[in-house]
Amino acid sequence: MKKITKDTLKKWDACADGYARFNELFPKGADLKTASGGLIKYGHLSWSNWLWSRCKQDDDYIEQTVVTAGDEGTATAGYHGTATAGNHGTATAGNRGTATAGNRGTATAGDEGTATAGDEGTATAGDYGTATAGYHGTATAGDEGTATAGDEGTATAGNRGTATAGNRGTATAGNRGTATAGDEGTATAGDEGTATAGNYGTTIAGEEGCISIQFWNKEKEKYCRKIGLVTDGQLKANTPYKLDENGEFIEVTK
Repeated sequence: MKKITKDTLKKWDACADGYARFNELFPKGADLKTASGGLIKYGHLSWSNWLWSRCKQDDDYIEQTVVTAGDEGTATAGYHGTATAGNHGTATAGNRGTATAGNRGTATAGDEGTATAGDEGTATAGDYGTATAGYHGTATAGDEGTATAGDEGTATAGNRGTATAGNRGTATAGNRGTATAGDEGTATAGDEGTATAGNYGTTIAGEEGCISIQFWNKEKEKYCRKIGLVTDGQLKANTPYKLDENGEFIEVTK
């Protein structure tokens, strides 16, 4: 594995203090994992992050930013890194990183990162991030993030986020967010949000929100969509609604 040396740091225009400290800790150079760990150990987290960033941009070192574990393994990557784990594994990447786990795995990415988990897995991304989980999976993204889960899955996004779940799934978004669920699913959005569900679905929206449910129009012989606004007084805020056989909104009672 190619080492990071003082010549490498010169090529990358390292700062004088960072250059001196690196050569003090690693006079013969070091690979990314060793160098990053050593810098963090001695309180130089920002320099470690910088190394990951530079390696990510250099073809001679980019392979060191990818951490891969086999089935039932655990892969962990630093900032700007990529972590990939096999089935039953756990993948964790730092900010702006990418974490991918196999079936029934768990993938966690930092802010602005991308987390992808296989079927029945759990994917969690920070704010502005994207989390995607397979069927029966759970995807959670922070504010302004995007969470997508397959059929029967659960997708949750924060304020101004987008949550999408497949058939029989549950999608929840915060204020001013968008929640979309497939047939027989449940979509919930906060204040000023939009909740959309497929056939036989259930929708809930907060104050000044909008709900929409798809249904089959027998007369027109095509799918139509019933749309309602919480602001017009017709619908109640934070109340679950379905459609009756005539395509009209009705409150869901327990």
